[in-house]
Amino acid sequence: MCKLIFFVAVCSSLAGILLAAQCAQDANVPCVFTCNGTRFNLTTVFDYPVEIFDERDGYHYTWSPCEPFKCPDEIKPGRDCAVCQKADRYYNCGHLGQAIFLLNSYDPFQWKIQYTYGTDWRITEFTFVVDQNREKPIITFTGEQPYLQYNFYVIGKCIGQDYCRPGIPDPLLQQKQSPSVVALT
Repeated sequence: MCKLIFFVAVCSSLAGILLAAQCAQDANVPCVFTCNGTRFNLTTVFDYPVEIFDERDGYHYTWSPCEPFKCPDEIKPGRDCAVCQKADRYYNCGHLGQAIFLLNSYDPFQWKIQYTYGTDWRITEFTFVVDQNREKPIITFTGEQPYLQYNFYVIGKCIGQDYCRPGIPDPLLQQKQSPSVVALT
């Protein structure tokens, strides 16, 4: 019986930390979204659009999560581009209107944004990871895997989570300060 109670206690505590939830994008601001009551706002994380250089292949990427822009792609020139690649020519790598926001975990905060339906089915995925030791956020291109999916990591202390705004407490710090008691019998 003791093992069962311990197993339930461990599973209950993990359920609050690890999850996967699709989030709701704000109808007016495409880089603001809400997941299970937690609000994320990317408007002040970087000065957009952001230019990212892939040193391996020599490609340039432009990312604008808050305002759509026109990628000069000859095949699929949408006006609601979120990510544009400059390789041998320009490629739309995902539309802002079809962005998918996913919350992966609370501790540490980790979420993703996927921009879909680019030229020739291109897709771009940004993974955001909170690192309390990195004051200024950085973006890293991590590769094209699988084919035509472009992957980036955004790492930093304040990368859109609501508690980085003045006056908003960090829910994880509050949770860690109030210990849980589990009785084993």
